[in-house]
Amino acid sequence: MKRLVLIFLFFFSGSTLLLNGQQLQNSPKYPQDMLPAQAFEGSVKLQEITLPQSLKEIGSHAFRGYTQLKQIIITPGNPTRFNIDAFPDQEGLTLYVPTEEMRLALNAMFHFSKTKIEIGKPLALLPTQNEGTLSVSTRENILSLLPNSVGEMHIFDPQGQLLYQTKASANTALEITLPQGVYFVSFNNRITKVSL
Repeated sequence: MKRLVLIFLFFFSGSTLLLNGQQLQNSPKYPQDMLPAQAFEGSVKLQEITLPQSLKEIGSHAFRGYTQLKQIIITPGNPTRFNIDAFPDQEGLTLYVPTEEMRLALNAMFHFSKTKIEIGKPLALLPTQNEGTLSVSTRENILSLLPNSVGEMHIFDPQGQLLYQTKASANTALEITLPQGVYFVSFNNRITKVSL
């Protein structure tokens, strides 16, 4: 029941929530910037979650009891406050964060012995025989992307602002001109950090 309530709250928050690879988008403008305490406690089937950009706080034990949870993706710009035991310390769980500073802060706060914290590139949860691979190359102010399968592609700046989105075709190159800087490219729920 808590999961349905939370999905409902995010549905009206104007943010995006990914649950098990399914993207839930929304548009009304209700402020919802907190994942409440024990929000998904005991949801044993949840495998991955991408936290929406609007999220600013994660409540205590929000993810407790997730025996199959493999990855939590924290997008640029969120959150700024983590309550006690916001994340579980369990084998096989990886937190993907946008910056080295956030990685260091989470390590200092939670002292994980089992949960891993990585920057930028989440790996697939299940083997996919090389599906969903994205080749990335850069030159001057051009970002060249070559996906090997069909999928959704998004490009974000470090603040989490969506700069570009498209449905990519397999083996069709995309070239995007961007100013010098750091960007996050999301393709089929995998995030890659790119510097121009």
